[in-house]
Amino acid sequence: MFAIDKDSERATSIEDYQQTCVQFIEDISNDYKDWVNRYKLPEDEHKFRMEMIDYIVKNTNLWIIKYGDTIKKIDIIKDDGLNKMAGFTAGYPFKFHIY
Repeated sequence: MFAIDKDSERATSIEDYQQTCVQFIEDISNDYKDWVNRYKLPEDEHKFRMEMIDYIVKNTNLWIIKYGDTIKKIDIIKDDGLNKMAGFTAGYPFKFHIY
């Protein structure tokens, strides 16, 4: 599962994979923020979306470190964070009422 040689780009331990994913979440959040900036939203909506992206990054990374003790768990947490950031970047154009 992990790389054996030291020249490999693959993770060498769970901790290494956690750090790789934490850095990935932080890096990609900047791309999501760039998209929010392109939308030219009203100031309050813009601020809300940026704050939510920061909140999701913080919580996702916390969960990766705290609960991600296997690659599968780390991937699930990471993917959930990515989906949530995408949702707050694009917004929710439709409101569904469940009766």
